[in-house]
Amino acid sequence: MTSVFGSGPGLDSPKGDVARQATASLRGYGYQLYASGLAWLGLGDGETLYLEVAEDYAVAARGALAGTQVKDTGGSTSITLQTAHVRDAIDSFVDLVQRNPKRVVSFHYLTTSEIGVERSIEHRIAGGAALHYWRRAAAGAAVGPLRALIAGLDLKPSTKLYLEALPDKGFRCDFLQRIHWDCGAPGLADVRAELEAGLIEYVASARRLSSQTGKAVVPATIERLLMTVVSDNARQLRRADLLELIDKTAIVPVPLEQLTAAFQGSSSGTTFTRPTLLVPASDLPLPPIRAPRVDLVATIDTARRSAGVAIASGATGLGKSLAARLVAEHGGGQWSIVDFRNLSPSDTAAGGLPRDASHPG
Repeated sequence: MTSVFGSGPGLDSPKGDVARQATASLRGYGYQLYASGLAWLGLGDGETLYLEVAEDYAVAARGALAGTQVKDTGGSTSITLQTAHVRDAIDSFVDLVQRNPKRVVSFHYLTTSEIGVERSIEHRIAGGAALHYWRRAAAGAAVGPLRALIAGLDLKPSTKLYLEALPDKGFRCDFLQRIHWDCGAPGLADVRAELEAGLIEYVASARRLSSQTGKAVVPATIERLLMTVVSDNARQLRRADLLELIDKTAIVPVPLEQLTAAFQGSSSGTTFTRPTLLVPASDLPLPPIRAPRVDLVATIDTARRSAGVAIASGATGLGKSLAARLVAEHGGGQWSIVDFRNLSPSDTAAGGLPRDASHPG
């Protein structure tokens, strides 16, 4: 019997084997894409980002190669020197060094997990976590205790031979100092927010575009990273590729004929305006107000009343437009909104209205 108040048999969620669900893997792949996006965002001139070529991603520049492995565990576990992923990372670093003999190789293990203390006392150093001691040994503490523990790990034979051939100085400088355990990294939502904020800043400085454009570039960035990873061609990106992607995402193409006609009309004295720029404030509902900013509104309104005009200035996204709307609501009366962006000087002087339009003074 079907429940009258149910969603119906056609809308019930299907049941499946939880063990076969790939949500953890998909979250890990998503995390890797967003982390790769941050690496792409941070490229300098002449640097190249390689995706799934040398580790999850790697940045190459001027004879240096920095490989990165990304592990998003949801913060549910901790890692130690004995963890299988850590052993795999050591093997990967040595393999990267041996495959790139003409490059100075460094390696970052990026994970949301924290460093934990080994269960067995024999696997600890001075009563603490071996990975914590790793950084101290890289900075100058005795390498002997850590070297002994690493020698006992289940590593590849080629890795063991490489490490055994290193003198203590080389073990410190060419091994310990080249691997970085970046543990306790932000989760997926935080990394996405960081990429969005970084793109907002990037488009503002590189192309002088708005924060909305920066947000709009995020999906295009992730799609480009994904399509590059699965490509059969060279899986590499440069800073120029990101600038090109921003231009494609943010710029609206105009047919050449229309653009030519516009220029010709402008030179003959015809004015091209946007007649709908002046909009009654009442036609645009206010968004939900989470921070009324009473003091700021009162300060701006006082300046407006005393001087007849108030100008709010600041960086993109700080809430200037919203503050102006709140001042208008606070002051009462009828207000209009006009967008002066991308207007010519003559249109700006006319308030964005057509030549034959009239409005109150």
